Amino acid sequence: MMSSKQKEAQLERIYHTACHVLLRLCAFDGISAFHPEEFEEKFDTATDKDINMFYDLLDECKLAITGSIDRIDKMEGELELDDHFMIIDYKSSKHSLDEQELYYGLNMQLITYLLVATNIMSIKKNKPVLPAAMLYCLLQTKIVEADNRLNGESTNKKVLQELRLDGWFMGAM
Repeated sequence: MMSSKQKEAQLERIYHTACHVLLRLCAFDGISAFHPEEFEEKFDTATDKDINMFYDLLDECKLAITGSIDRIDKMEGELELDDHFMIIDYKSSKHSLDEQELYYGLNMQLITYLLVATNIMSIKKNKPVLPAAMLYCLLQTKIVEADNRLNGESTNKKVLQELRLDGWFMGAM
C-alpha cells in the first residue's frame, strides 16, 4: 500500500509527463502538414457495417478485425487524390517497427491499423485517402545523460531526439 506522500509524488510525475507529452504533440502539430482527424477510432465487425473488417486468408478462411486506433492525422491535398493520413499509436514503453517481425507476422498492430484506417478514412471522406506513415508516440519524459554540462537548448534537443515519433513513412510525397 502506498503512503499519501508516495501517491502525491506519483500523481506529480504523471502530471509532468502528461504536460511534456502534450507540449511535444502540440509542437509536432505546429510544424506538420498533418493534423489530428480522429482519436480512439474504434472498429469492429458488429458496428461498422460499411467498413470491411474481414480479410481473406488461405483456404477460404476469413479474419475478422476489431480494435481501437489511438490517433489518425490527416493532410488535405490540393488535388482530389492528394489526401493522406498517418497512424499514431501511443505507447508507455519504447517500441519500434522491425522489418523481420513484420514479415513473420510477429508485430502486426500498426500495419493492421493502417489497413483498417485506409478503409475508414476513404469511406468517411467518400474518396481515396492514402496512408503516409505509421508511428509510435512514447508517453514518457527522459533523463538526459551527457559527458559534459548541457545548456537548456541542447538538453531539449537531445530529449526531443530520444522521444521523437518513431515508425515508418510510406515514401516521399
